[in-house]
Amino acid sequence: MHRSKLLLLSTMILALALGGAACGKKEKKSKKRDTAAQGGGAAGGGAAAGGDTMPDPNAGGGAAAAGGSGTIAGKVDFTGTAPEMPKLKREADPFCAKTEMTAETVLVNENKTLRNVLVRIKPGTVKGPAPTEPIKIEQHDCMYRPRVQGAVAEQEITIHNGDQTTHNVHAFDVRTAENNAEESLFNLAQPKGAAEITKDANGYDLMKFKCDVHPWMLGYVVVNDHPYFAVTGEDGSFKIEGVPAGKYTLEAWHEHYGVKTAEVEVADKGSAEATFAYDGTEKAL
Repeated sequence: MHRSKLLLLSTMILALALGGAACGKKEKKSKKRDTAAQGGGAAGGGAAAGGDTMPDPNAGGGAAAAGGSGTIAGKVDFTGTAPEMPKLKREADPFCAKTEMTAETVLVNENKTLRNVLVRIKPGTVKGPAPTEPIKIEQHDCMYRPRVQGAVAEQEITIHNGDQTTHNVHAFDVRTAENNAEESLFNLAQPKGAAEITKDANGYDLMKFKCDVHPWMLGYVVVNDHPYFAVTGEDGSFKIEGVPAGKYTLEAWHEHYGVKTAEVEVADKGSAEATFAYDGTEKAL
């Protein structure tokens, strides 16, 4: 009888211990979901899904943001002489050589505006809901598409190879506060037809992607703590929707010419405008 009671007591203690461990795991997951709900973490970004469809770099800062009712719109002018971009030397790879390309470091549009500028509300000043889909980096015609896009911290990033050749995805953490010091994050081969690579943007400010096989291939993901950002396209314009009312500092980031700022005030259900201008004499990064 005594041994039976000891066995019963041991069984009860073991059950309580296992139950406590399970509760602890559930609490940890719950805290992660709470962080995501505050706009600092969960998947989002509004990239196109699947196949060779080109992602939309503006989607991360557009209608997916539902934290407010205001809008910030504007454009990024280029007032200097547009630099001539050199032809890329792609002959070493027969597949890449089929399509002629020029460098895309500085792309000035026909209306004298600048492409591939990410405009955002300065980090650390506003919270907002995280988008629900991952952003997507596409390797198409031996180029990264889009070249520049934004992500929300902890958002998933999927990298797809749509080319009939092998790429390798080499990502770097660029620390702008340390004169753009770069630290290698991962370097993974991705042959044609290979599965997508999935990573996340948590813990970084600026991620740089390149291909060591094709050194002209470059792409950037600017990481934010909110979804209020957009990237200029072929007309140099940007539009950020769903912005909460308030006064904000806007940042415009360009991979070669750096950062410019502007102040805006957004009323409830109102709109604000901002115009940035680069002249080509800015200190190159």
